[in-house]
This record gives sequence, structure tokens and C-alpha cells, in this order.
Amino acid sequence: TPILVAIELDDEGLPRPLARSQPTLYSYLPTGQPSGLRFLVHAHFDVPMDRERLDLDSTWNQWALARAGETLAVLTSHLVREATSKKDPHRLESLLEVLPLDEDLSHEAFRRLREVFLEHARKQKILVGRAGELLEPKNALVIDDEELAECLSGRELPLDSRNVLASLGSRARKVALALGARALDAEGLVELTAGLAREARREGGEKNSWYLESIAPLLHALVTMRANLAPLRSEPFLPDQQGELAA
Repeated sequence: TPILVAIELDDEGLPRPLARSQPTLYSYLPTGQPSGLRFLVHAHFDVPMDRERLDLDSTWNQWALARAGETLAVLTSHLVREATSKKDPHRLESLLEVLPLDEDLSHEAFRRLREVFLEHARKQKILVGRAGELLEPKNALVIDDEELAECLSGRELPLDSRNVLASLGSRARKVALALGARALDAEGLVELTAGLAREARREGGEKNSWYLESIAPLLHALVTMRANLAPLRSEPFLPDQQGELAA
């Protein structure tokens, strides 16, 4: 059976969520079934005579909704290609506001749609780095400290080979994490600091000026996050009077 998924676009061609008053589930005609989805799904669903709801215990409807998750992933891959061809990766940032969050969904059948989508979308370069690069979620790092994020922007970091994500709103952040992005916590910050210091020591001289500029934001974040500094005690990560890194 044909499965159709549609995302509404604004006047600039950017994805935007459907209004809360708009139906999200169609079976040739709109139904009144609440879903929590922010996009349109059409299929030949099992519906009662009044066509106001779906039988969410129906094996057929559950199968169709799962296939809609696959179709949503195909649609997002098209949007990724479009953003790439137009050399405008930031077009994808608004897409995160449309993609489903578990907490928004009203039934397990819709959560299954989301799970299937995530399985496929995790392999796409669907997230935007702070320097405008497109990233697979496994290569994306969420840093909430704006100053630190800006210092490390555009650099592949020694923390699972991740790059810093562009600033995200609360909901978009949750979607990025669900896709597989990693949020920088205190333990990860210590690991990142040690890894950056090792890179800087290998580069040496003027080539590690980027690291020297990052030290103040790193120290501020370590204090703010109350990180356990014990692993750094034997790590040469602070510059001495000659600018050499020392423990």
C-alpha cells in the first residue's frame, strides 16, 4: 500500500511543524486521531465508519506506521541532499523541530514509527556543525557552554572523533541526542581536555595556538561542571612561563 509522508515548508522552503489544529493522519481524508506527530502521514489505514480515528491495535495500521518511519527517513535524506546541493546546511536546523520526540507521541504505534525512523536516520549527515559542516549523529557533540563551543568549532575532537554541533533549542537538542549525538558531560570534558592537550603537544610551537586560546574556556567549563580533575593531575595540559605544556 502507498505510504505518504509530508513535511510542511515555510515561504523560504524551510521545514516547519504542522499547527496543532491540523490533522496529521490521513486515510484519503483527514482523521481526527491525535498522534503528537508534527508532519503528515497518509496510508490506507483501518478506520471506522466515522473515519475519526485509527485502530491503533490493528496489525495493519501498526505495519503502515512503521513503514511511515522508513519513508520519513527517505524524506530527510532528500532534504539533506537539497541542503548540500544548495550549499546551505543550516536549512536542516529547522528540520529538528519537526522530527518526532518520544515524549510528544500519544501511542506506542507512533513511538514505533519514531524508532524505525531513528534506525535509518542515524546513518545520515542530518546534523549541522557549528562551522556549517554536515555531520552524522555519531560524529556530533553537544556543548552547552557557548564560549567553549565557539573555541572548538570546526575541529574534529579527540572524543569519538566528534565535531561541535551548532547551537540548538531545547527540543532540537533532545532530537539530536536521540539520533545519537553526544552531550558533553563532566567526565567527557576531562577526557576531551586531556585529548586536546595531547594533540597540542604533538603539534608544538605556533601550531598549537588554537589550544592556548581554548585553555580559559576549558578551565571555566571544568570548574562550572565540577569535574573530577584527578585524571588530569599527571597530564601536561597547562602552559608554563615559556608556553610549554606542563602537568
